[in-house]
Amino acid sequence: MATLRNRPFKSKRQKVRLNVATLRSILCMLLISLIGSRRSTITSVDSTTNDFQEQVSLRNIETTTRVGIVCTARPQSDLQSWLDYHRAIGISHFFIVFDAVEIPLSVQQRYRRLRDVTFFTSSQTQPWGQNSDIFHLKRMQKHINAPMCGVDRVFIQQTLNAEFVIKEILSGKRGVRLDWLFHIDTDELIFPLVGSQKLDVGRFLGSLSKSIGRVVFPNHEAVPERLNNVDPFVDVTLFRRNHKHVGEEFYAKYKNIAKRDNPRNFLGYSNGKSAARVLDDLRPVGVHNFEHIRSAGLKELTLADGVILHYGFADYSRVIGRFAHCDCPKDFTHKCKRLPFDMELAHKYDELYLLRPNNNNNNFTTNTLLEQALQRWYESRVVLNPESSEFIEKFIKLGMFTRITTPSIVIQQQRRTL
Repeated sequence: MATLRNRPFKSKRQKVRLNVATLRSILCMLLISLIGSRRSTITSVDSTTNDFQEQVSLRNIETTTRVGIVCTARPQSDLQSWLDYHRAIGISHFFIVFDAVEIPLSVQQRYRRLRDVTFFTSSQTQPWGQNSDIFHLKRMQKHINAPMCGVDRVFIQQTLNAEFVIKEILSGKRGVRLDWLFHIDTDELIFPLVGSQKLDVGRFLGSLSKSIGRVVFPNHEAVPERLNNVDPFVDVTLFRRNHKHVGEEFYAKYKNIAKRDNPRNFLGYSNGKSAARVLDDLRPVGVHNFEHIRSAGLKELTLADGVILHYGFADYSRVIGRFAHCDCPKDFTHKCKRLPFDMELAHKYDELYLLRPNNNNNNFTTNTLLEQALQRWYESRVVLNPESSEFIEKFIKLGMFTRITTPSIVIQQQRRTL
């Protein structure tokens, strides 16, 4: 009691002032903390609107939005992890076009058992291309030249496959209703980081304003930490962050250090992939984006947090295996690849394997030495092994790299429940 009696008297007004000052101090500390953390998470947003928050609201959203994926795949591809993960984040249907005239009966039986998968072959989609308006688009002209092979053929074929699937959806022939559609590859995962609903892609897309017709997901690129990975979706958790998430000026400052001896920081593409509202005027524009022909008022939103995770160079054996699938004639092998690193890798591959002895009896020792030489080159350019730990930690702190373990965890959980 004596202590209370001797304490200086404070009026209610003084107490209010004290409380306001305390609150201001707390808010300042939170603001400083927020600003400091944004460099390692989200530092830029590119949107057709001034206020991104006006377009995203996660209050009272019903999870009735149906989202699908269209992709082109090889019949021998193992898509189990890819399917499991995307089911877990809310994808309701998959349209898979197999890049083959015929596919094995075992593959057909496997996918016919899956109610959420509709599959086609390129022999079904190719006739559609004869009447497609896509060939007349200015943006597609550079890919339409003889001979149609290599990356140009793949680019055109994937675009036609997506257009064919859109028409099938809109016709109602497949009995599948979709509100949104992604066009991605089988070495890519959708990672929708938005608020508390960060793994529910349907809830997020359903929360967008009706004025948003297309959403661009910038892509992060997987960085392997060993040469071969049995399942890159599970084994690889390190990623290069897209320049749209790092900030243009900051990215420009550090990209030349981050790329090491490679032509660019990103070995593959860096312009993201898209999702679009399924309306009757929707069509693909290449493999990265869509457009609505008549709905001029619809806007395109580029996300500041949601991304596509691209695992294109995450496994050495699969990357090298791609060289066996080029369909270009001998004089046009330069059309097998387009991106700078792919072309450099192709040149190195030819440089080593053109030295292979030209006889019917393969020289096992020579072949082994050539393979080891190519592996060493690839490892020095692509793989960040344990010896690179300081480099990795430095660029994670700078915000150029990031660790994303969620897909690995989700896929492993899905496996345990099966």
